[in-house]
Amino acid sequence: MADISNLTRQHKEIIELLDKLNNFATPAAVVKDAFAISMLLGQLAGKINIHLSNEDKFLYPRLMDSNDVRTQTVSTQFAQEMGGLASTFGDFKSKYTNSIKISDNAPSFLTELKQITTAIRARTIREETALYPLLAN
Repeated sequence: MADISNLTRQHKEIIELLDKLNNFATPAAVVKDAFAISMLLGQLAGKINIHLSNEDKFLYPRLMDSNDVRTQTVSTQFAQEMGGLASTFGDFKSKYTNSIKISDNAPSFLTELKQITTAIRARTIREETALYPLLAN
């Protein structure tokens, strides 16, 4: 089986940043710490971009070159789905590019953060349980 420790480490770091962001649980907390939130959001975007780049360069090509048709199919589906989630996250990040945009829209920021967090958590779990094991094929 291939070494996926780097990918799973990146997942852990992404989840830790999401947890830190979700510690700002009220609009008042978001307004008070909007600058810190904007910095965490920038770190999260960087981690996600690195992770996606690693998957695109190393994971998906290897899985799609597999002799196993199921592995090829599943990896193609994952790659296509990731495009949607990456786009959704990119829109979120663009909408909240700085502390002013975050603090001026604190309630909607929290709502959208919860949706993004849920989607990213679900994705990381699916990758670790359904995609990464395919590397053994």
